[in-house]
Amino acid sequence: MLAAGGEGVTIIRIVCRAGPFGPSSEDGQYVRACSVDAYNGIGHVEVTPDPERARQFDSVLEAVDFYRRQSNVMPLRDDGKPNRPLTCYTVEFVRRNGDEQARV
Repeated sequence: MLAAGGEGVTIIRIVCRAGPFGPSSEDGQYVRACSVDAYNGIGHVEVTPDPERARQFDSVLEAVDFYRRQSNVMPLRDDGKPNRPLTCYTVEFVRRNGDEQARV
């Protein structure tokens, strides 16, 4: 079993869309890219079913920071809270080293 803090890279897997929206085409896929400022701050995520093609981070903390990025175009939502487009998804952070992987 791969240690969560050991060697390797961290990738982000979308579990589902947060809230009562039902299944989405991104469910179960890996984040390849995300522009939090696309579409006037609504954001755009590019996904892949292949973990090898997912965006790689050196640490879990770096992946969490990427996930929580706030839009510069529309920094606040209508309710006054930070606009973090990627957080509309429930995700898991996966630590990979070669063929081994572990959820963290």
